[in-house]
Amino acid sequence: MACCMALQALALQPGEVVMVGTAPFLYRFSFTGEMKSATRLSSGVQSAFCLAVLRDALCSGRDTLLGSRKETNNGSRSIAAGAIACGGVGGCVDVISRYSTRLACISPLNHEE
Repeated sequence: MACCMALQALALQPGEVVMVGTAPFLYRFSFTGEMKSATRLSSGVQSAFCLAVLRDALCSGRDTLLGSRKETNNGSRSIAAGAIACGGVGGCVDVISRYSTRLACISPLNHEE
């Protein structure tokens, strides 16, 4: 897989570097520079310039401000832990799981009141 783009945003994750830029892909690289995956973003995103990662601490069921434990249905970690939201030109925001599966494509341009 080739990576031909100008880098516009990145995030360091445990064991990988996640980046987006002037191509409609979310790229994952190992710390040695090996490309792990390239996930095509939705058709509404031609170029991505923002990236946000839902950290494990936000999904662990622990309220870090109060130190209390939140209950979950089965006691497991949320599937959203490690999810990445990226958006840019085109107005869409893609939400992609830590396994490179698209969870959602949010488009405020299609929102009706």
